[in-house]
Amino acid sequence: MFSQGDRPIPGYRLEKFLGRGQFGEVWAADGPGGTLVALKFIALQQKTGIRELKSIQAVKRIKHANLCSVNAMWLLGQDGGVLDDHEIDLLIRNQTRELPSQTLAIEATHVMQNPQYLVVSMSLAEGSLEERLKQQGEGGIPRDLLVDYMLQAARGIDYLNSPVHNVAGEIVGIQHRDIKPANLLFAGDSVLVGDFGVAGAFGEYDTEATSVVGSLCYMSPESIKRIPSHSSDQYALAITYYQLRTGTLPFDPTVSFAELVDIHVRGKLKFPLVTDHEQEVLNRATSTDPKQRYASCVEFAKAIAAPVEPAQPTAAKVPWPAVVGGSVAALLLVVALLWGLFGNSGGNEENTGPQPQPHTIVFMPEQTEYTLSILPESPRDGLDSTGMSAAKIDLLPSDKVHIKAVSPNDFYQPIDQEFSYEQLVRDDWKIELQPIAATDMMGKVTSLATSGKWDTAQQLFVSATSIYPELKDAPQPESIELHGSPHRATYSPRENRVATALSGDGTSLLSLLDLAQPKSDARQVTLTELPEQVHLPHNLPWAVLMQDRVASVISLDPIGKSYEIDLGLPKMVPYRQITCSALSPDGKAILVGQDHQTVTLLAVAEGPQPVTKLATASFATRVDAVGFDPASQYCFAMGQDGDGRRWPTSDVSEATATDFKIADFDEEIVAIVPLSKDNLVAFTDTQVLRLQIAAEGGVIKPQVIETLRSPLITARLSGNGKFLAYTTESSARPLSILETDSNTLTSLQPPEVKGIVEDFDLSADSRWLVYATENSELYVLDLTQKPIAPQVLLPSQGERIKFVRLSSSGGDLVTLAEDGTTTWWNFVQLILTAKP
Repeated sequence: MFSQGDRPIPGYRLEKFLGRGQFGEVWAADGPGGTLVALKFIALQQKTGIRELKSIQAVKRIKHANLCSVNAMWLLGQDGGVLDDHEIDLLIRNQTRELPSQTLAIEATHVMQNPQYLVVSMSLAEGSLEERLKQQGEGGIPRDLLVDYMLQAARGIDYLNSPVHNVAGEIVGIQHRDIKPANLLFAGDSVLVGDFGVAGAFGEYDTEATSVVGSLCYMSPESIKRIPSHSSDQYALAITYYQLRTGTLPFDPTVSFAELVDIHVRGKLKFPLVTDHEQEVLNRATSTDPKQRYASCVEFAKAIAAPVEPAQPTAAKVPWPAVVGGSVAALLLVVALLWGLFGNSGGNEENTGPQPQPHTIVFMPEQTEYTLSILPESPRDGLDSTGMSAAKIDLLPSDKVHIKAVSPNDFYQPIDQEFSYEQLVRDDWKIELQPIAATDMMGKVTSLATSGKWDTAQQLFVSATSIYPELKDAPQPESIELHGSPHRATYSPRENRVATALSGDGTSLLSLLDLAQPKSDARQVTLTELPEQVHLPHNLPWAVLMQDRVASVISLDPIGKSYEIDLGLPKMVPYRQITCSALSPDGKAILVGQDHQTVTLLAVAEGPQPVTKLATASFATRVDAVGFDPASQYCFAMGQDGDGRRWPTSDVSEATATDFKIADFDEEIVAIVPLSKDNLVAFTDTQVLRLQIAAEGGVIKPQVIETLRSPLITARLSGNGKFLAYTTESSARPLSILETDSNTLTSLQPPEVKGIVEDFDLSADSRWLVYATENSELYVLDLTQKPIAPQVLLPSQGERIKFVRLSSSGGDLVTLAEDGTTTWWNFVQLILTAKP
């Protein structure tokens, strides 16, 4: 008929001959885009060819994971050319008419060329289970493998049988009518039901005796009588299982056609080479009464798959049967005789109408709780049920089911939906709740972690990665570019804002970023000069910049008008009259230390000028360091020779001051960190000192916590005051953590840390400390673990990182690079994906 290399259909080249049947050939072909397909050529000169055309036309739109899909179909004319697609429908409409030799008259206005071949493009399988059985040699296919094959085939057959397919405008079930090992194909580990050459809708059967179709070895009694049932394919599948399991058929291979018909019709199949359990299942699946069989092929496959004891053969194995002999005429004669004998059997049975069939709906994931209500066309009992994981219900094809289901795992979306019988069949009786988006999933994990439930968050994260494996990787950051090089940066933990003073291209800018909105545009304000310090007062769109002698109050809102507060003395040289400043933890006050032995308290309130000078107090020397206690109730100042003063934040005056002094002290204070009303840590160029202030003040003998080898860079107190961390310019001891309750000091040293620490921050719950090295690597410390040991969060990020902050929620990590790039990371995901 055809040869290798032929191109009978445009875009398809025949590559390999696969086989020949009574009515055509099958070839492997190279299709469009290099896809390999199977092309089946069916001769249409005989009525059987027309029947195959009808069958394939009925199933061509049916798709299922375990059905060999029909991709396309064509008709070839006498000249080998491809006919128009509408010729297929015309041919089917006239299939009952006899084909003339040259043309077929369809109607007065149309004459159709006589088609020679139907060409069907199908998925190319690797082989059939019949071939795999032959490859096994002695014995059948291993049972564990076979039961999986059967379950896959059963799913495809059940879907085909289900009354959910639209054929010529009618919703029907399709019967395969030729289930056997040769028609169960495999592709990889998947089994596909193929060869729909004799498939037809239930109730569709030719009226002539010659129309008995299928393979007699596997044919059910009712099919022999030309009245196939909904379980006829199950009957064939059961015989197929036995043959694939044992290598033989359940009857003597020498029987005649008439004897084989009698075996089927009178229920004389024997299954001696399998276990008692398998015999019981096979006997039920091949019952002569279709009502006694299993409700579905899947139910049969699951029953046969149940654990069994090793088979105890009771008879010698029957060899692989030869093709059952006999002429077609003899078969037709026997069928005709049997039709006379049995054709009217059952005709007097009471027609009770369709009965609900049992089904099990399985919910995924496990432990899903459901409530369902069956919505029937006609009223009946037992329509509502609740439960978990699986629901056993009785349904008619006309029923609908309203299902509400929710998973105990928040990672899945609940459903409240109505399902048709067709939908349930198509979904293989499984209801799978869909997972929420990966970003939403990570949001739930982050929320748990930032509320302090890290262990629960970690367990949930493991579940999340089983759904979205990509979550195991470090999170993708979001970045924006600030135009300029960072000079000073500050952070407002209450509002999640970062203000950065930038210099570049001869200009100075103040940039404000909202950390709660990654990639949001930065608000920028032009500055006349770069500040020494930047503060962000609480809940106001303003920034306070400390210059040489003035506090510049900059509006970050176009409506507001910026202004200055002059803190200098008129007759003094303006350079560096402001020596230091600090914003209170509650963001409502700023204490300013000055060179001219003065401190000034700025108050923050609402109004057109929200920052105002509230109070001024004198100091014994130049003020070198200022600060507030964690509760913002007291403020402190220290200066040369160890002099110090404390005031209530609500009343900074001479009358409310408490004076104290460090005994025998001749160094310069560079920074202070108040721990409480009467306790603070002071840093000099060479020492870290802890001071206990008496109620009346006075001289203090300090406790030396550490002797410094190099100057201090930064010191920060954790949110709960439990940890004080500080960095120095020493590469030998670049980062130290003081536990304030016990005075226990932990210092990181090489090789735990390399080089100096550029910047660091502590999480709001005081558990985590994140720092950036001079090589732009990010590390994290879990302060609840002993000993404290660094863990790599991220390798080098390229540009040098100058600023690191954790958002107030603890969910985001923000870095500011030397080139002005601001980057957001999901801190919780960084922790959970960090490599030890």
